[in-house]
Amino acid sequence: MKDEELLSDYVDGRLAPAANAAFEARLKAEPALARRARALKALKGALSRSAPPMPADLKAALKREARAADSRRRRSPWLDSLRAALAAPWAYGAGAAAFAAVGVMFALHYEARRNAIVPGQIGDGIRNQDYHDLDAAEGLRGVWSEDNGSDNDEG
Repeated sequence: MKDEELLSDYVDGRLAPAANAAFEARLKAEPALARRARALKALKGALSRSAPPMPADLKAALKREARAADSRRRRSPWLDSLRAALAAPWAYGAGAAAFAAVGVMFALHYEARRNAIVPGQIGDGIRNQDYHDLDAAEGLRGVWSEDNGSDNDEG
């Protein structure tokens, strides 16, 4: 700690007992430091006598503000960045677009499942709603089941 910080903490009474005793020993050994300490105490006393007492509501407001600043400082910086980004005006439009995209994807998935080819249906490989003649669809079943993929069985 620098001498100025030690002086300030000593005059304000914020030093721990061991540090306070060590600093007072230094004051006895260093007359220039002792003069600075006396001057700082005199200045603090003059200021405290000349200033009116702080209103209680102002003191309470300052304490609340200091606590809020401390809690903001302890929060995660990436979370603060996310909050700031989501508070931006464009975020509402982006959220609406994302919601619409999810809706479109759901609708496309639902439609694809509705039109899916299910093994074991009449005319495997052919969507049932495309052919309303069940006999014709039954006739096509054999075409699809007999085709083993080789070129030798084509008519």
